[in-house]
Amino acid sequence: MTRIILILVGAVVLVAAATGGAVIALHNTGQHHAAQSTPKQSAPASQPPQQQPPPQQQLPPQHQGLPQGHGQPANPNSETPSTQPAPGNPYTDTGYNDLASLQDSMASEQTAGQSAAPGTSFSGSNSNTVTVSCTYLRMNTYACTAYDSDGDTGGTDYVTPSQPDGSTWSDSGMTWTGPDVTDPSGSYTIGPVSNYS
Repeated sequence: MTRIILILVGAVVLVAAATGGAVIALHNTGQHHAAQSTPKQSAPASQPPQQQPPPQQQLPPQHQGLPQGHGQPANPNSETPSTQPAPGNPYTDTGYNDLASLQDSMASEQTAGQSAAPGTSFSGSNSNTVTVSCTYLRMNTYACTAYDSDGDTGGTDYVTPSQPDGSTWSDSGMTWTGPDVTDPSGSYTIGPVSNYS
């Protein structure tokens, strides 16, 4: 009986046959490589995240180059405040409801009142020209003042034309002051009238 003895020496396998004593060397076909250890690289230290600048707001093309808040289109629903006109006379412009007619009638009445005044109160002549100016207040009432060609002035007289046709007017009376006034009080009043025409 033949005995085979395998002896492993390094990379060589020795096979000895017990019968003949011959040693047959068989080379290990596998290559032996020493494991090379790769040095472990340490991870870099963590860095804080870099903050990115906020994105810039993009403006529409028609607003580019303009400061924000300017150049915006006007609100079509906004209303522009308007100045309200002075209230007018709600009554029809007939008779003395017509301002010019009322002023002319009052001027005639005041001229007649100056002429009728006693010399101790008013020394104006019949040639004085009286001019009256009236402003509408409310409730069909006017505030009227006057002056004459001699430099006298008539204070506020409140006048109300009759309604609805304005055929007559009534007033509160007009007080005159100026160089023609000779009354010791320094003024002269042409008294009120009613339903003057």
